[in-house]
Amino acid sequence: MQRMARRRGPLVVLSAVFRYNPPMVHGAPVVDPKAIMPGSRRQAAIGLLTGAAIAMTIFAGCEFFPARIEDNSAAYYLPLDVNLRLDRTVTAADFEYRDACQQPQRLAIGDRFKKALTREVGLVFNKVRVVEGDAVGPMPDGQVTVDLGLHTVETFIPTKRRGKHAAIVTMGATTAFFDAAGAEIFAKNLRVETKGEIETNGESCDVTGLPTAIDQAVATLVHGIKKNLGMAVPIQRLAAEPPSERRRGGMGGVPPKPSQALPGSESAPKLAVRTIVQDATSDHVLQGGEEVIVRVEVSNSGNSRAKSVGVDLFGPPIWAQAPATSVALGDLEPGETKRAEFSGRVRGVKSPEQADLVVAVKAATLGAPLMEEKTIPVSLRPATGFVNEPIVDVDHIPARPAGLLRRKAVGLAIGLSTHRDPTVKGLPYAGQDAVTLARYWGAIGGISDSHLRVLTNDRATKDAWADALEDWLPARSEPGGTVFIYISGRVLAASSGASFLAYEAQRAGSAGLFSLRRLTAALAKLPAQQIVLFLDVEPTEAAEEGGEGGGMPDWLAGVSRTIPDKVILIVSAGRGQSVHALEAGRHGLFAYWLLRGLAGEADLNRDGSVWLGEAYDWLTAKVPEVAQRLDGREQTPISDPPLTSGAKGRDVLLTKVR
Repeated sequence: MQRMARRRGPLVVLSAVFRYNPPMVHGAPVVDPKAIMPGSRRQAAIGLLTGAAIAMTIFAGCEFFPARIEDNSAAYYLPLDVNLRLDRTVTAADFEYRDACQQPQRLAIGDRFKKALTREVGLVFNKVRVVEGDAVGPMPDGQVTVDLGLHTVETFIPTKRRGKHAAIVTMGATTAFFDAAGAEIFAKNLRVETKGEIETNGESCDVTGLPTAIDQAVATLVHGIKKNLGMAVPIQRLAAEPPSERRRGGMGGVPPKPSQALPGSESAPKLAVRTIVQDATSDHVLQGGEEVIVRVEVSNSGNSRAKSVGVDLFGPPIWAQAPATSVALGDLEPGETKRAEFSGRVRGVKSPEQADLVVAVKAATLGAPLMEEKTIPVSLRPATGFVNEPIVDVDHIPARPAGLLRRKAVGLAIGLSTHRDPTVKGLPYAGQDAVTLARYWGAIGGISDSHLRVLTNDRATKDAWADALEDWLPARSEPGGTVFIYISGRVLAASSGASFLAYEAQRAGSAGLFSLRRLTAALAKLPAQQIVLFLDVEPTEAAEEGGEGGGMPDWLAGVSRTIPDKVILIVSAGRGQSVHALEAGRHGLFAYWLLRGLAGEADLNRDGSVWLGEAYDWLTAKVPEVAQRLDGREQTPISDPPLTSGAKGRDVLLTKVR
């Protein structure tokens, strides 16, 4: 691939070509997925997709993956023990490129590609044994092979000029799966293209940022490999076979044609299969949060008994509550009909796509196994809200009741949905959540404009956090008053203490981090009588905390130890939970229901005011229910101290709606 650019002065073209060095054969370690991703494992043919959806395009016989990864944590854990054979194009791969002075340089990628492949393939199977080059070893249930092909990076750099420049990295690979008998049952060509950024200082020949750009391409490619292996119906079918069958070759994941069963025999059973997919909205589109039922009707139209009839369901791992993947129907007499039913809730669909559900019906015969198969094309769509419940426009600001003014109330709202570093993910809708909540505080919370401040995105730098919390708030907080603070974004969870990510935060290093200790120290100095702190944040694990058996530190425990007694803390999600975005509402799930509650729906005693206890009861009722219906993941708001019935703090006034 070549790209042409109009010259506007001297240019250095930075190009790269793929090459490999002679391989070094190492040992063959066994990779246990439990060591890669601590936590529970689900061994079901239709597993859990936590959401990593990548748009696909067919290009020259390859499946093309753009560089967008929503969620790269999906695990399949098919009950297969396999070898991962890495071609020398993987283990000894490197880039040759020219730097800003057109001097030849080399960047090795073999180790990082091998590490990424080992981790991602380890999330597909029960156990993975890495085999390099020509090394030999036993092949238990099957073997995965990966051959790296096309590999280029393209960018244009003005000579001796300081700045940032785009880099386009293209990578291709061929992945195949062989059963224990050596038969290839699945193969796929993948190609990815990612856009990264490199930087030159205008003085030296150095080009920085290229490893990061290449890592992004590697991550996208191995994510595609994992997804294709985990969702491949032949591999899922092989995983459903008894170990004794699959390890002597079995059916190799490829069902025999019906004609293979007692060919020419008029007394052979004959299976007829009818399938019905029923979704909650009856529009034949499987949407996040919907209950879906797959009904299968099996009839024997032959002249003899069909023995040990079973029904298997294969397809994309989209179920929050995975249905049973196999149903045994027993024997089927001539003319008899039996039915099987699979039901579950759709989850983890991040973008619209097409997929297939495959229903396989098999029976034992005197010859080869008898099998009939039905493929059901389905459309998948992300959740547009919560099924069968209308979306309320919470961006419509309620009118201020006459005479409402709280002179001793102060409000600070901070939201970060973007960061300066594009590789640092913000929290969807966080900025909009902060802006809208501040407007509610001003309209029905009775807080004057001079006592309201909002920091979003590029205005929420670390210095801006410090100014707002350590200078602006103390100047406006009064004895006997109330301070309301809302923070939406990401918090870095580390064993040394938690920190909030300000706008300039980076993936590594301490720049742009505002520590939890600093926040609580600032709150302790405020003269206000009560402080209500809403934390609508997603915890992110610090890089140094990773590793086998690590796990994310309990940052909430640190909050509980450090907050002053006058602070009432409301956190949008409990320990080990993730926050949700409500796409249809264009807000975070917690913020959406908080805004609806403040507007009057949380006024449970109908006195015209919304109190903190009422709002908390409202949030803990609505957020978990809708989160479960969206994608099956839990999100339950918590408070410290507990806001149980009669608890101190429940009587803090939030809004007046009439």
